[in-house]
Amino acid sequence: MTISMKNRLYIGFAISILLVLTGSILSYVTFKRQTRESEWVQHTYEVITQAQRINRLIYDMQVSGSNYRLIQDEKFLDPYYATKPRIAPAIAGLRRLTIDNLAQQRQIDTIETDINRLVQYWEDLGTRIPIEYVFSHQLEVSFTEGKYRKPRTGVFFRW
Repeated sequence: MTISMKNRLYIGFAISILLVLTGSILSYVTFKRQTRESEWVQHTYEVITQAQRINRLIYDMQVSGSNYRLIQDEKFLDPYYATKPRIAPAIAGLRRLTIDNLAQQRQIDTIETDINRLVQYWEDLGTRIPIEYVFSHQLEVSFTEGKYRKPRTGVFFRW
């Protein structure tokens, strides 16, 4: 049984159209997946950036307090008091970004507790601040496999 030339052309066109449709569908699925992954990468960068902002706020407060303790001039406390009200909104922003991940929310609770204790410690020191004050605080928030690493906090001072 021989297939006529006309039928061969129809079969060839049908195979060509099927290949083009298959390629189109695969491309569409790939682009959709890449878009979703790109959104997750963007979200990850937003979370990391917000965590770095919080880290920077704490650092600014610490430097301001250290400068005040060394120089005993209250103008060095201006950055401390300007930065302090910005911490709670920054933590709230981080909490909003991670609302979909319970483990991250627990880490934020821990970070918030540590920060509140640290700020309370600074507030309680008042005028009893030793000149040789060494502060060691690392707010390490790293996005590794969708989880935050526990922050390490320690306050050390010599009298």
